[in-house]
Amino acid sequence: MNSPKSSTNLQIQYDYIAAYLDFYVGYPDFKMAKEIYQKNKNFPLAHWNELFEDLNDQLFEYEEKEKCIDIDSILDIEKKNKQQTKKLIKQDTKLQFSVENKSLKITYANISSITVKFYLIDIEILFSRTPFIKQGSDDFSFVQPNYVKDFFVENFTREQEIVLPIPEEFCNKNLFIEVSSQSKKCFETYFANNLKVTISENLGEVKAVDNNFKPLNKVYIKCFAKMTDGTVKFYKDGYTDLRGRFNFIGLNTDQLKSLKRFSILVLHPELGSIIKECNPPSNITKEADVKVVDYDGLQQHRQHMKQLWRATNIQKKI
Repeated sequence: MNSPKSSTNLQIQYDYIAAYLDFYVGYPDFKMAKEIYQKNKNFPLAHWNELFEDLNDQLFEYEEKEKCIDIDSILDIEKKNKQQTKKLIKQDTKLQFSVENKSLKITYANISSITVKFYLIDIEILFSRTPFIKQGSDDFSFVQPNYVKDFFVENFTREQEIVLPIPEEFCNKNLFIEVSSQSKKCFETYFANNLKVTISENLGEVKAVDNNFKPLNKVYIKCFAKMTDGTVKFYKDGYTDLRGRFNFIGLNTDQLKSLKRFSILVLHPELGSIIKECNPPSNITKEADVKVVDYDGLQQHRQHMKQLWRATNIQKKI
């Protein structure tokens, strides 16, 4: 066998990188990657040979040319494990969805039917009962849905996508949405609102504005906290000020200790509502494995940010 002359001038490295990049720029035919594989498929060094075989494996899988392999007949343990992993991945049930432009975008594989359920929710009551709503999704298993749609799909092993518009009568409602198959369930909340809400974790502040970025005052805010021991407690509520801001962390209580995560409800009587989650301020310390908020440091940081804001905004107008 001749020694590969290309290895002395890095040609094999250039070839591999070119084939790899063609996976990103050569869609949908990947001609360069295929040509480079044919050129190097018998490269005499095992390491490089395996890399090019992996490239070809991906091309075969993309083009759905894979054939059923008798895994038990493979003697090489590494290759057998690799084929077993591929088989499991290919057979795995996939189901997920997102809510975009008043539609459900559902991605699935290895299933034959899908059920969509909508539950109308009173967001304040639901939030007070289950502040971290996604973690409490099973609460809806005993509730009658307000809308149910069942439909059959072709049982593809390759991921497919369908788009299901939300019916018009539900577009302006707050919904808890469940999408399920025979063996899988996924959940998402849909809030009909015209609010824009931002959270500054380091300042412990939430800000609410409308679609024109005008600050919204007198917006009701309710905040729950998850503690390090797993319990969930009511933390604070109130209304935004004339700047549309509300400080959700400023309390002189022992609840400042052992904070893990916040869940915040923003509720406007006309523009709708939304739930946001966030972490406590980052300037926390650990004492005896318990997280404690450095409240003095937080106040100093907030005062420093106020001074910067004044120097940038107010003094320029004087």
